[in-house]
Amino acid sequence: MKHSKKILIYSGYAMILGLVLAAAAFLSGAKIDGVVFGENGAQIIDSGKYSSREDNLAKFDSIDLDIDRADVKLVPSDHYGAEFVHYGKDDTFSCNVENGTLKISTKDGYTHGIMCFNLTPVVYSNTLDIYYPKNTKFKNLKIYNINGNFSVSGLKANIADISLPYGSIDLDNADCGSIGINMENGKCGLKNIKAETLGYKNNYGSGTFEDINISGGQNTKFVSTNGSLTLTDFICGNLEADSNYGNISFDSLNVSALKSTLKDGNLSMNNSTVKDSVVRNSYGRVTLDGVKSDGADIKCNDGEININGELKGKTQLSSDYGKIIVKTSLPKEKYSYAAVTKYGNVKIDGKKSGMNISNGVNAENTIYAEAKNGDVALNFGIK
Repeated sequence: MKHSKKILIYSGYAMILGLVLAAAAFLSGAKIDGVVFGENGAQIIDSGKYSSREDNLAKFDSIDLDIDRADVKLVPSDHYGAEFVHYGKDDTFSCNVENGTLKISTKDGYTHGIMCFNLTPVVYSNTLDIYYPKNTKFKNLKIYNINGNFSVSGLKANIADISLPYGSIDLDNADCGSIGINMENGKCGLKNIKAETLGYKNNYGSGTFEDINISGGQNTKFVSTNGSLTLTDFICGNLEADSNYGNISFDSLNVSALKSTLKDGNLSMNNSTVKDSVVRNSYGRVTLDGVKSDGADIKCNDGEININGELKGKTQLSSDYGKIIVKTSLPKEKYSYAAVTKYGNVKIDGKKSGMNISNGVNAENTIYAEAKNGDVALNFGIK
């Protein structure tokens, strides 16, 4: 215990001495932005940047990154190379090619608090740029970046496994076998993507996916704990999209089956084709506008349901607290239907029909709509 106390005392003295020396240098006119406390005690932050560059790397067709803190960018070029630009003298950079795999690791020398001398704190972002010939198709891309962003355009890879605890992803114009994305806190943006499989998980942050074509037979699963999900021009087989706290938005979705669960948020779908959909929402509304459906099972605990389009097969809708509005382009004779409410009104084609009504004819399509506390309206032949 005495030995530990001595270490703490000496460390404290070292930090104070570092602060005093840095402050003296700053007051004498030196270009200093502040002091950081790292593994080596108090260190001065200067305005200079440091660069480690490799321009003659051996050929590689796989990448394995273990990055402490840097914005990572993959850059199609005319050679194999890498450049790490950093603002900490003690940051480390390891780069080598083993059996066709580029392995890079960095370690941030600043591990503790920062004291700034400037009135406006200066934030420097380390960067790591990786260069490779255009049209390179990677076998395996493994990215682990603790604190930083990742971006690439025109990626071709058999496997892309991207993990970013704290950072954003920008992936554009990619053609991959499988893509797996795991995030803790950051935005995710994918655009113009072709892949056989795609998986996405994000704890805190929004996900935007545009012009996506997933051709494989496996389920496509998106999980958003706290953040929105937006899918536009999205094609796949079976899609599972879950959100605890955030909205889900689909536009021009084309899937065989959709399964979606929300705890607190709204779900909207526009101009989409979904053969079979199952939606569960605890607190929020569900709105489907201009859909082509071969069957839908939608339940809201506390929220309204509004669905319109070409509704075939079995459409089953239920809301405990909220109204239900159905507008289908098919005529009434194409359906057997039932509309039920405990506390509310029922309307069929705009006419009040009491609290409960059913039409048990033998028809190729069915609609069952039940609101425990809310109105129910069924409208047929709406163009």
